Amino acid sequence: MASNILMPAGAQTTAESKITQWLVKEGDRVKRGDILFEIETDKAVMSVESFAQGTVLKLLYEEGDSVETGSVVAIIGKEGEQIASPTAAMPSASGADDEDDFRPIRRTAEPRAAQVGRKAPDAPVSGSAAKDLSVRGVKAEEVLAMPAARKYARENNVDLAALFEKTGRPLKLADVEEAVQVGAGANTEADSADTYETFVPSVMRRTIAARMLESVKETPQYTVSIKPDMTASLAFLSRANEALKSEEVKVSLNDILILCVASAAKKVPYIRGIYEEEIRIYNHISIGVAVALPDAGLIVPVVKNADTLSLTEIARQSRTLIEKARSGCLPQQDIEGGNLTISNLGMYGIDRFTAIINRPESVILAVGAIQETPVRSGDALQWVPVMDITATFDHRLIDGAVGAQFMAALKQRIENPTLVLV
Repeated sequence: MASNILMPAGAQTTAESKITQWLVKEGDRVKRGDILFEIETDKAVMSVESFAQGTVLKLLYEEGDSVETGSVVAIIGKEGEQIASPTAAMPSASGADDEDDFRPIRRTAEPRAAQVGRKAPDAPVSGSAAKDLSVRGVKAEEVLAMPAARKYARENNVDLAALFEKTGRPLKLADVEEAVQVGAGANTEADSADTYETFVPSVMRRTIAARMLESVKETPQYTVSIKPDMTASLAFLSRANEALKSEEVKVSLNDILILCVASAAKKVPYIRGIYEEEIRIYNHISIGVAVALPDAGLIVPVVKNADTLSLTEIARQSRTLIEKARSGCLPQQDIEGGNLTISNLGMYGIDRFTAIINRPESVILAVGAIQETPVRSGDALQWVPVMDITATFDHRLIDGAVGAQFMAALKQRIENPTLVLV
């Protein structure tokens, strides 16, 4: 009996994921564990493995389609096996089991086999057949287009009828996106002296926007800054890397910050907490590290239970997580469970900035560049390396005095790293 391959739940913050690449085609033989396709969630690009063995009988979506969690995306079975209408295998919008009510669940894009509805599911409109369609003078309501294409056209003021006449085939989301980018089929009320490029926001970018807006709307936030003298930490970093040469481990300043943050969080329990429907204070602290991605996205891999790790273990874990994040191979479990996030823009020469809390966490640290700063020592001034660290706290959980207590403990440890051993 044929098996339905469903779109997995890519993340907790979105009900859909985009298919970025199919790694199989119809007719291919697959076994359990083979990678079928890759999806883009709000967090990263993930690979989806096959739980079934057999022949790929049908691929219901194309690359670039956004699909709701739980929708059937492919069917695997015996070679030559007859399958029912792919849409009949999907859950109904109401969740009913009535055989007369096999409606597909609401989705951003239609299955390829169900496009247009002018052919049987096993005989989708072909490229040659599409060219034979009479499209001259077609009305907007008669345009053959996927729901996602119609929605995007409405949002970007694209004339679907004109675009349909130009392409001569049913329109997909990619057709309308291309039209927006090059200006084809767009209605313009007046010419403008300004020119600009339009880009379609990715799933990740849309989710970042939604989560940041949610954070500032739902969480009362305040900031506290410290300027620790980095002399001792820089010396500690140099000694650590010298000692670890034989182990082929390189420690970064971020790793030392993680170590100091974890130690300070032991002294201030509320830093390990989150405020949702209840207040939860965790026994250990897991620290996220904000990583900028090549396509202007952002992801936060989490060093789990950092307060139980040595500096060497933190260095190894953070390096592995960052490499996975930048290659798009970070599994979901590595971006969940954080208590606090460190966002470091010092490498870009940023002296000081504030960051928005990454919910449901209660703290985020914004780390700036190290600056040589004149500091009075007795009757003289001496130049010392100083770093600006600004913490943003959730005031629902962490009062000003508690936030200040944590930042004082953090500054103390950064200026004297041996305190992490106490």
